[in-house]
Amino acid sequence: VQGAGYIKGRLFGSTATDILASSPIPVITVDQNLKFTSPKRIVVAVDQKAINKKKLKPLLELTSIFKSELYLLHVSENSKTMPTLVQAAEGIKLEHSIETVKHGYYFLEGDDVVAGINRFIKEKKSDMVVMFPRKHSFMERLFKDSNTRKITFQLKAPLLTIAS
Repeated sequence: VQGAGYIKGRLFGSTATDILASSPIPVITVDQNLKFTSPKRIVVAVDQKAINKKKLKPLLELTSIFKSELYLLHVSENSKTMPTLVQAAEGIKLEHSIETVKHGYYFLEGDDVVAGINRFIKEKKSDMVVMFPRKHSFMERLFKDSNTRKITFQLKAPLLTIAS
């Protein structure tokens, strides 16, 4: 958080994260040190939770316009954890929703989601990251950094957030 103290940053966040959390429309954030290019290779950060098919529409439109390829990436702290039946069903729904787009699934193990995504971006020479941020309670925002908030400040590629 540029210019904000720890408590202020935790309570209020930056302008960018406030917009990401409250915007009813998709938002692209680009760090001032990055250059925005046509997103041909897009990393989609997935966490095995449901993604509303309607929320995929902007992403599918983007892939159609730029003829993009999707890399669906899940970063897990434990590679031995098996998906639940509900998570497997959500994965099948997601697969069906993006079947017209060139895509692949990737799984990384690591404690730091942001570092894992950044390594993957570099490895795949990705042009953009897409996240579906979740709503957090006041207490969660105060004591736990959301991955979207961390990524907003540390990501090495433009970020498209689509409220879920």
